[in-house]
Amino acid sequence: MISKTNFAGGAIQAGKKDTTVAYKVIRSNPTLRYTVRRVGNGSTVLFSINNGKNSIPNYIDFSNNGGVFHVTGNKKGYENITFPFKCEVNSSVNYMVNQFNNKGALLNDFEIEIYEPGFWEVNFRFKI
Repeated sequence: MISKTNFAGGAIQAGKKDTTVAYKVIRSNPTLRYTVRRVGNGSTVLFSINNGKNSIPNYIDFSNNGGVFHVTGNKKGYENITFPFKCEVNSSVNYMVNQFNNKGALLNDFEIEIYEPGFWEVNFRFKI
């Protein structure tokens, strides 16, 4: 049996690289809802909650392989990055009040790698 992994742009067989995929979500909470969109040209990745209607809590930590930290309104991210860009989102406060609505628990251990240069937005959706 051949193992397949799903990526943006299609599925590839295990052990084979596909350079046509734009990004890959490496890890995420199975109950986390998110969208990843390329919205233009540039070298920026912004993260938001509910399209910037809600701010990202201060206890959410980002670790990545380059770029300058950038805040625009309620969106946080990095600019002047080089691709491929790899970023991990973790919570320094991982308490479990409600595992389906707790931002800290849902955003803990989210990891994405973006291969295609551009201006990217990663939006996390929560019912608040």
